Amino acid sequence: MHRFGFAMAAVVLWQAVGGALCAARIEKIVAHENSLEIVLNETKQTLAIAELASYEDVNELQASKIIWTGQPDGEVKIPRFSNKYDRIYSKFILVDPLSCTPVGSARSVTEFSDAAQRSFPLPRPVGKKGLTCVVDIEDAVALGVKYVNDNILLESIIDLNTPTPEATFRYEGIEIGLNMPAIRHFDAKFKRLTEEGVAIFVVFLNRPLRMDRSNPLIHPASDLKGSPTGIFAFNVENETACRYYRAAVEFMVERYTRPDKKYGLISALIVGNELQQHWQWYNMGLADADTVLDNYHRAVRLAWLAAQKHHRDFRIYISMDQHWTFQGDAMRMIRGDELLNNLAAHSRDQGDFPWHIAFHPYPENLFEPRFWLDKVTFEPSTPKITFKNIEVLAEYVKRDTLRFGGMVRDIVLSEQGFHTPDGPDGQRIQAAAYAYSYYKIARIPEISAYMLHRHVDHPDEGGLRLGLWTVDSSGGSYRPDKKKFIWTVFKYADTPQWQSYFEFAKSLIGIENWGDEPTLNAR
Repeated sequence: MHRFGFAMAAVVLWQAVGGALCAARIEKIVAHENSLEIVLNETKQTLAIAELASYEDVNELQASKIIWTGQPDGEVKIPRFSNKYDRIYSKFILVDPLSCTPVGSARSVTEFSDAAQRSFPLPRPVGKKGLTCVVDIEDAVALGVKYVNDNILLESIIDLNTPTPEATFRYEGIEIGLNMPAIRHFDAKFKRLTEEGVAIFVVFLNRPLRMDRSNPLIHPASDLKGSPTGIFAFNVENETACRYYRAAVEFMVERYTRPDKKYGLISALIVGNELQQHWQWYNMGLADADTVLDNYHRAVRLAWLAAQKHHRDFRIYISMDQHWTFQGDAMRMIRGDELLNNLAAHSRDQGDFPWHIAFHPYPENLFEPRFWLDKVTFEPSTPKITFKNIEVLAEYVKRDTLRFGGMVRDIVLSEQGFHTPDGPDGQRIQAAAYAYSYYKIARIPEISAYMLHRHVDHPDEGGLRLGLWTVDSSGGSYRPDKKKFIWTVFKYADTPQWQSYFEFAKSLIGIENWGDEPTLNAR
């Protein structure tokens, strides 16, 4: 049975317990500096509380996991730390003290009270204009970029491959090696961007440097030979792997949210990449939706807990691509609406927390930038969500079942771009697509940032030319070559002069005024 099915199993067992005990429940769990406060509905019955690791299931319950028995008066306080382990990462469940039968679902920490070390506001610019894969920071500053994202691999932080690493990080009583050359690279880049007022999002990925089963960072179900990208699910299936994962997130958040900004600031972490296409971008072998989402939910929750431990304003995002109701091979991909709905249900079951959404509304055909020609609909049943119908996502997240505490979860567009077609009008068509997309996104309040992919064309993107610059890759280098038409359009997108620089796009889109519906013969 997959873990997503255990909630129903727990309900059946709960009913079997019978009596007034069935009414008992954990309302919330609050982390304090040195204790955890488990808040229950008012009850004076004799109850027991069991502790489970984040990766354990209710069917692994046994008497040895009971940590408290008694008659609570609304709350139970337990020590937060146990042998250097921070119990914010555990789950807690009510059990019948005689049979060890679970009562309800296991619950996680959902509030941090005074426990977070820092709470000052992290950068969240008012403007939405952003860029991915920045190659030249001075050029990005000249463009007026407000947001950037940068990929960080798990092994760019944790070094398990060097016998005597340059530096180590003491975590939960053990020394963990650090990849200091990579960390110094991020230090310099993030500090410079922070000095310019740019908000930084990190896309956290697991592309192992050592590709063998002895590497504890590799998920045991990952297909090392069949994976098309070499990007795998985070291994959060056992204590050793979870410790490395938690350590990496804690290290990043602690280092890059210092009040003195010594190494720069990051504002958010995006966990993994494009979960709908998990076979390609979050590989854990051939796996059904329940299996993938159980792992992913755990990785997202652990990242949020690790971040909240250090900074209350730090955000965690899930990653989604353009697929919505389209369903291909059910063992290789997940519908977008199913992903959102199931994650929301699972997080509510264990105690809801404020994860947010990083979405990639690429055009239907990646080589056709004129997204207004996409054959998508404005109904929730649309197979894909692109810039043409991005309003579908903005409306969908307003559903009560997807909100957190009544609030709509934030959306950022963290990776999407427009190909430069061949022909004399290719650069103008690319620029027109950006102009129209920015016009639309600027008017959707549910979307806080729009990071265009990418700064410079890349020779290894399957023939796509998505950059603001062409690329000079002579001699194996990778640097900007020539500005494209889109460069200037991008520069003025969020300025009072935008209409002058967007004017050229109207005839290519097939409109007379901004806000008109494009004509389909604008080709």
